[in-house]
Amino acid sequence: MSPKDPNYDPKKDKTVHKPMMVKPNRLFTETYVKEMKILINEVLDEREYKAKLEGPYDNPNPPPQSYFDLTGREYPVE
Repeated sequence: MSPKDPNYDPKKDKTVHKPMMVKPNRLFTETYVKEMKILINEVLDEREYKAKLEGPYDNPNPPPQSYFDLTGREYPVE
């Protein structure tokens, strides 16, 4: 029924709607976000290692192999 209808009663014909659920769209995929987090943490680890080399630390451990460095990670597929 619409307001133009002669039998329209705004109090009686009111429809109650549930709230609409909106799912936000992300700019980046989940895989891209995970890789960026890994990259940022690697950069921060390298920065910390360089600071330790210049500071009063005795023989700091170098950061592990980078996640993005694929040398030595090859494997045969059978």
